[in-house]
Order: sequence, then C-alpha cells, then structure tokens
Amino acid sequence: MKTSYLHDQRGVAMLLELVLVAAVLVLAGLAIYQADHRPKSVAASQTGATPSTATGLAVSAAAVSEQAAATDISLSAAANNSANDVTQTDTDAANLEGSSNATF
Repeated sequence: MKTSYLHDQRGVAMLLELVLVAAVLVLAGLAIYQADHRPKSVAASQTGATPSTATGLAVSAAAVSEQAAATDISLSAAANNSANDVTQTDTDAANLEGSSNATF
C-alpha cells in the first residue's frame, strides 16, 4: 500500500502558512487600531492647535520669529567662543616657539 505523504504535507504547510499570514494581518490591524485610538497628549494638543484669526496668526509668527532669533544668538555666541579659543591657541603656540630649549 503506497501512501502519498508529500501531498498531505503540502496541505498542512499551506494551512500553516495561511494561519501565519492571518496572524500577521491581525497584529498589524491591532497596531493600527491602537495607534488611531490612543489619547492625544496635552503637549501635542497645545502645539497642534492652529490659530484661525489674523491676530492669532501674527502672535504665532512672532513667537516663531523670537525662537529663531534666540537660536541664532546662542549659535552666534557659541561660534564666537570657538573662534576665541582658536585665536588663544594660536597665540599660545606662537609664544611657545621661542621658549623651548633644543639642547638637553
């Protein structure tokens, strides 16, 4: 009596594959569902609000402009400090040229 085990194994493998694909789709659906129904944080709701009036838009633009100016000032100060450090290092290197004794 000859039985075809290969044919039976193909059916089980196909069934297992379908179960795995269904599990992946269910997990992806649950992740999307949870991400969509997650409560919004307070910070996101405050920054996400868009002003609808001209005054609100002007206030928002002024706040953005002030933040950009503050960032530019801090970057400029950091660049000046770095430039001063390089200048001081150059001065120190120039002063050290004549101070070392080549003969021991």
